Amino acid sequence: MPTTTLLLHGWKTAISGWSRSLFVLFGLALGCGLYVAITVLSDGYGRLISLPFTELRTDLVIQRSIAGGGEKSASGTSGIRLPFSNQPITATEIEQLTHLEGVATISPTLLLWHQTKNGFSVIAGIDQRDNQNRIGTTRVMDWIKKGRPIKHPGEAVVKSHYGRFHKIKIGDRITLGGAEFKIVGTASLKQGASIAAADFYIGLDDAIKLSGMGPKEANLIFVRLNKGIDPIGIQKKLKKLLPGAIASTADNIGDIMKGMSRISSTFAQLFGWVSLLFTGLIGYKLISGSIHERVNQIGLLKTIGWQRSDIIRSFTAESALIGLTGGLLGVALGYGLAAAFGSMEITLSLPWNLSPTPGAAAAHTQHNLGEPVSLTLAFLPMTIFIALIVACVVSVLGGYFTANQLARIKAREALDR
Repeated sequence: MPTTTLLLHGWKTAISGWSRSLFVLFGLALGCGLYVAITVLSDGYGRLISLPFTELRTDLVIQRSIAGGGEKSASGTSGIRLPFSNQPITATEIEQLTHLEGVATISPTLLLWHQTKNGFSVIAGIDQRDNQNRIGTTRVMDWIKKGRPIKHPGEAVVKSHYGRFHKIKIGDRITLGGAEFKIVGTASLKQGASIAAADFYIGLDDAIKLSGMGPKEANLIFVRLNKGIDPIGIQKKLKKLLPGAIASTADNIGDIMKGMSRISSTFAQLFGWVSLLFTGLIGYKLISGSIHERVNQIGLLKTIGWQRSDIIRSFTAESALIGLTGGLLGVALGYGLAAAFGSMEITLSLPWNLSPTPGAAAAHTQHNLGEPVSLTLAFLPMTIFIALIVACVVSVLGGYFTANQLARIKAREALDR
């Protein structure tokens, strides 16, 4: 019998017996859906914990904490001090870092805490010399909401949320550590760019004057590496180059950042493969059971002249259609579940050393150590391909082996069952 005729018969049988096929579709869709949802959410979480680095186009964030060499308070204007986790990195060390093999560009920042009778604020002194390849905190100048970036000494940009709360607008003059600054713009940070969060952004030279530190010194270095360079290798070199320094990467920060859960990628992958195993076992069982229910139909087909090979091909085609449909439904279900969970806001909290704000200030001011973000769900072709292949292969194997077994039964015996 022609293959086309057998395929059409199998597909018509699957469609006409939709109530019988529904249970098979549900089992396949559930297993594939769980696999897709887990994989997509795991990928989204991986993207989430990398946001602080990807948004700032940064591979490494270098700091020197109190533990690295003892706390040094700012010797400049009253009310200005250095954060605990951001002690000075000298101009010589920064110059050596610039020439380190594998380093493409660096962006030094001077992070300052400003405490006054009226409250607490964070100041970031940024180097504006390289306006074309901004990385790190200087990226904030690309996110100006109103006004313009800082260009001259004595100018400042205010974070939009802080400006609204304190009623600071463009053109206002403010006092930071005894020095006067003119507000020339407001900036709104991109999602996940909390490392670069500050209330005021001023020029690096202005920040150095406020702190009383030496020329070209900084306490927060953002590093962009050349393509193909492993950040772990650079971290090892930095131990000798910058004693006491902490070099954070997206990978090692991801282990300690808080998010929707602390599920490791290994566990997520294991759970995903368990879901596929569930799909295989359930799918095979349901396909086999569905065909076993139609032994009489096989006997009838034999009485009208169908050969054993014809029966096998017809039922295999029917099973393949059910498998493909179940797989597609599973993919849709998986992305639907992932979208439902991904739409919920997640608090992205930075480790203590990367947070620009101390916990005490966050508890009593408008500062927040946790930033609400949403998962970015990506279209994963390989995940979809695997889900569809598993659903189809399981169904085809179930249909083929079961039909092959039942097609051996004699027509009269099959009709009597």
